Amino acid sequence: MKTSDFDRATKFLRVALLAGGILFVALYVGVALLRIRYPFELEWLEGGMVDHVRRILSGQKLYVSPTMEFTPFMYTPLYLYLSAAVSEIIGIGFLPLRLVSFAASLGCFAVIFGFVKRETGNVYSAILAAGMFAATYRIGGAWFDIARDDTLFVFLALLAIYLIRFYDSWSSYVLAGILISLSFLTKQAALTVAAPMALYCVIANWRRAIFFIGTAVVFIVGSTILLDRIHDGWYSFYVFDLPAEHYLLKARYIFFWVDDLLAPLPVACVVSVVYLLSLFSSASRKKAAFYTLMAVGMIGTAWLGRLHSGGYVNALIPGFAFISILFGLGFHGLTDYFQGKASASNGGVAVAATFLYLVCAAQLGGLLYNPKEQIPTRRDLDAGWSFVKMMKGIDGEIYLPGHGFLPTYAGKRSYAHAAAVADVLRSKECPEKKQLLGEIKDAVRQRKFKAIILDKDEYIVPIADYYTMVGRVFSDYWVFWTVTGAESRPEFLFVPKEDSTRRE
Repeated sequence: MKTSDFDRATKFLRVALLAGGILFVALYVGVALLRIRYPFELEWLEGGMVDHVRRILSGQKLYVSPTMEFTPFMYTPLYLYLSAAVSEIIGIGFLPLRLVSFAASLGCFAVIFGFVKRETGNVYSAILAAGMFAATYRIGGAWFDIARDDTLFVFLALLAIYLIRFYDSWSSYVLAGILISLSFLTKQAALTVAAPMALYCVIANWRRAIFFIGTAVVFIVGSTILLDRIHDGWYSFYVFDLPAEHYLLKARYIFFWVDDLLAPLPVACVVSVVYLLSLFSSASRKKAAFYTLMAVGMIGTAWLGRLHSGGYVNALIPGFAFISILFGLGFHGLTDYFQGKASASNGGVAVAATFLYLVCAAQLGGLLYNPKEQIPTRRDLDAGWSFVKMMKGIDGEIYLPGHGFLPTYAGKRSYAHAAAVADVLRSKECPEKKQLLGEIKDAVRQRKFKAIILDKDEYIVPIADYYTMVGRVFSDYWVFWTVTGAESRPEFLFVPKEDSTRRE
């Protein structure tokens, strides 16, 4: 094949690659908008998050002793308070929390685009980087737009890192310190990002590093002391103590790198590594230090998140954001190199340039997903409202531990989410754990609820002596499942057995 043929092929692939990047952004936005108003859970913890917002709006403390009525999740509170502010305006439900996440996801796209554009001056590579991040939507759990805190945490962390990279003044370092603190107050995993960024600040400008480090320390330590005082020490219990007791999945020490990163993103990973290595062979040692330490922070956060028991693929989102940035930078560097060599009429370079566009297009193509699988159907919606009608027909309280908020549609109380309860019960022995378990056992033994609805036909305490299963909630196996995270839906209906001790 002649060099001119490769040139034409490269131009075609160049257009196709750009279109692919834009398509993935548009595809994500379309999916998010089509499901953002869905009034039921997309992921099984979403209802519990809405319960947290309802608690904030009722004026109650968020971090309290664990009870059957309410046990908080192991997250810092900024996402919840921000969602509560939006809920005050548009009403309580899933929508305000998803709006916060959706806005943060668009912010992530903008910062990733800005990173590559500022570093290279090239809009094409910047769009490709944002498109790559959008393309990781499904392999990151289809998580960007749901009622969870991950996207806001990543957005705030990226903003802080952007300021550190491109601005070198005391005021920018102070603002970066505030942003990384806000990221921590959204999700405590931001500490893993903050530490290597603090080290870079020392390397880049040790005199000004104190502004970033000092601001972050004051805000993080100060907020911890304040929130602990407000919540009588329970803040640290949930944010630090409980997560520290999660056991690590040793298999993921290695499999993370192979299964989570290299398998789905082979081309993006190779391009990223090539770019990172090229920085060490250049005169820009400061730049090399920055991206190396950014890798430690962002990839390290993803790695630690996946190592912890229960760590779902949403933990990979900060790692995907970093790889997307380096992919855009590496792609620009390689195309610049090929263009420089092409001027010397090197036919082999034309082949290599065409190959680069081809493998990058294949990388995006390998991340294609069926958007319909991420969007609940009309049948799901109808099944959800039928479930609500069923709950309304039960005369008395219902215990639905696997799905927060949903009972409130039927005018019932919502209790502590099973996931939050499980986090406490798998911790080390403590009075709070014993008290919580005893409270659940007593409620079951006393037949406190007119109905218990579970995802499985068993619970954390035996219920067979006091409740009997009368059937399944849904007759149709294919409806009302969550579309991401642990596959879940209310399944089994239990009603109290007659208490023989109460007979005449």
